[in-house]
Amino acid sequence: MTSQSSSENDSTWVQPGDLTDLKGQLVKLLETSDGRLPIARLPFEYQKNFGRPLCVSEYGAIKLVNLLKNFSDVISVEWQAQKKFVLLKKCSTDVNHVVIKHDRKGKGACEVSSDDFSDDEKVVLE
Repeated sequence: MTSQSSSENDSTWVQPGDLTDLKGQLVKLLETSDGRLPIARLPFEYQKNFGRPLCVSEYGAIKLVNLLKNFSDVISVEWQAQKKFVLLKKCSTDVNHVVIKHDRKGKGACEVSSDDFSDDEKVVLE
């Protein structure tokens, strides 16, 4: 039996350099922060939520803002009230956030927000 550290067994652990999983973590973090966070607080909130520092160099970037450009389909960085904020974009075409709920009356399906249903009601489009 091989022993693994508890962080490797944790579902929130991301392999350094894995941009796809990091993107998911950042989206989750922004969702819990009402879709926006001051960019200066992002590293602190990341460490608080995921138990490890956000090291931008592990993902091939020098600055945090450059790392976030990799996720421009779901995240934007904007100035608001003389501060930079990281914002979660509202995009209904993102397959990770679009779900279909079949009408129980047999009238077909409709596109809705993934926040409206429990996990057993969600179907992710592929």
